[in-house]
Amino acid sequence: MTRATAILLAALLAAAAIGSGISAARRVGSYHRENPREQFAFKRVGVREFNYAGRPVSLLDEASPSGKKLIVAYGDAKLSLPVVLPLDPRLPGLAPHDDWMGVLRFASATNMDLPELQAKMNAGAVRDRLVIVTRTPEPGADPTTWGEINKHRWTFDFYEFLPEGGFAHQKLAFPNKRSRAKAEREGRELAVPQLREKTWEFEAALMVMPKTDGPSPEFRNDGLAAMGWTLPASGFATIGMIAMLVVAASRRTPLPARA
Repeated sequence: MTRATAILLAALLAAAAIGSGISAARRVGSYHRENPREQFAFKRVGVREFNYAGRPVSLLDEASPSGKKLIVAYGDAKLSLPVVLPLDPRLPGLAPHDDWMGVLRFASATNMDLPELQAKMNAGAVRDRLVIVTRTPEPGADPTTWGEINKHRWTFDFYEFLPEGGFAHQKLAFPNKRSRAKAEREGRELAVPQLREKTWEFEAALMVMPKTDGPSPEFRNDGLAAMGWTLPASGFATIGMIAMLVVAASRRTPLPARA
């Protein structure tokens, strides 16, 4: 291959890389315009007694023959949550339970900063929500050793306080691509649905996980996936351009011999 041919191919590949890169950027922009992601603002509640929706809320520890319990009262409704991790009673408020349980007030904050959200909440334009999220290790496993390490067997329970009283409950499992793919191949539903990115449940669950053991990003149904063929096309064109420039550099015209 001559040096001129390598330079021409490098220029064509550079144009292809730029064109596919622009197309990729447009696809990402279009995806985010058509699929705006809902943002949530969370605040952890650290006290054991407060009011929500005009009803008193209390969270008290209770010892029983079957183990320690966290008794949650919301007006006339009650929950009895088994304490799954050892407690340090010297810590104040709800801090002894922070490793496995969180009481969270949250609201949708899409396209708003915190002062704007607070103003809308004060005006009644946005309603805040209250939920208890718990993290439960694998049944039968030591919660301080294998149960803490084996995150793919964690389950999360969400108890949302309803404005009319009572609780709405749902159970979700830690995201596991392998088990989800197996269930899809076999055409069956998972026994326990898994957490999904871009949901308030996912973000709430992160607040009761160890900071180093969160789920890995999956990049499904997002801007990266929306790039389609333009992403590999841009990458291959860039690699090809670099290769042609290397070839062109190695095809230098030799200097004339001295007399």
